[in-house]
Amino acid sequence: MSWINEPMILACTAYFAGAATPGPNTALIATTTMRSGCRLGMANVFGVLCSSLVWGLVLAYAIAVSRSAVSSLTPLLQIATGIYLVCLSLFSIHSALAGHTKSEIEDVYKQHPTRQAFGQGLLVYASNPNAIITWIATVAIATPNTASAQSAFVAVIICWFSGVFIYSGYVFLFAHPTASAYYKTCHIKIYILAAIIFGATGFTLLSSYL
Repeated sequence: MSWINEPMILACTAYFAGAATPGPNTALIATTTMRSGCRLGMANVFGVLCSSLVWGLVLAYAIAVSRSAVSSLTPLLQIATGIYLVCLSLFSIHSALAGHTKSEIEDVYKQHPTRQAFGQGLLVYASNPNAIITWIATVAIATPNTASAQSAFVAVIICWFSGVFIYSGYVFLFAHPTASAYYKTCHIKIYILAAIIFGATGFTLLSSYL
């Protein structure tokens, strides 16, 4: 069975957009890296990735079980996911149009001791509802009625590895002296790109039920 199919591509696209969009996870990594260096930034990343993997596997298992028990839940879950992605697209457009929106880099994050960096990343991701909903959306898109339950776990593994590159990339990006200015200049473009990806993925998912 080929795992590279349209639902899997859509699922990975949705996860990539969710993980790369500025938010609490990227704000934490960026702030820690710029204030304390790459070592603490990578400690945050490891914490985020561990929490991400746990949530992904738990949700994949839960959705796989629910699909086998009540297969009619899958269309409802995918429709809800499509609506959620469209709402994310609208939110991203609003953030881009605001212009004066405060950069998440300047959010209320304080410098923490080295021993707490990993735990901080773990807790920030675990308590971030958008990160959890992104996983729900990813797994739901990857497992249409015709897909096997294993598709959910394959999607989690593929997306988790993409998260490794995304979050590690933020560390190397914000380690650069001009990263803060670059982010402030480009974060509106990031929101616009995220809006396009979220909207296209959401409408593609909903179109199959229209």
